[in-house]
Amino acid sequence: AEHYLKARHNHVETPLHALPALADELGIAALYVKDEGQRLGLGSFKALGGAYAVIRLVLEEAGKWLGRTVDIGEINDAKVREIASSMIFVCATDGNHG
Repeated sequence: AEHYLKARHNHVETPLHALPALADELGIAALYVKDEGQRLGLGSFKALGGAYAVIRLVLEEAGKWLGRTVDIGEINDAKVREIASSMIFVCATDGNHG
């Protein structure tokens, strides 16, 4: 998934924050929290699965249209973008993880 997500123009690594006071309170050597709040500008780690799935589907569909395998390096090419713009994606959730 990381390979595909890194191809996005707005992909950045998310920071790790040390929580030494909480680690002390819990009696452990160290505690870190990975801050996914800015992931892809959506404020949620949940953006990863959806973005990964859409990228894979776009590459698959572009491959069908073009009659060849389409690599992640082509995700921003004009023809692949045109194919992607003809697609509709829907996501459903049950509960608070959507």
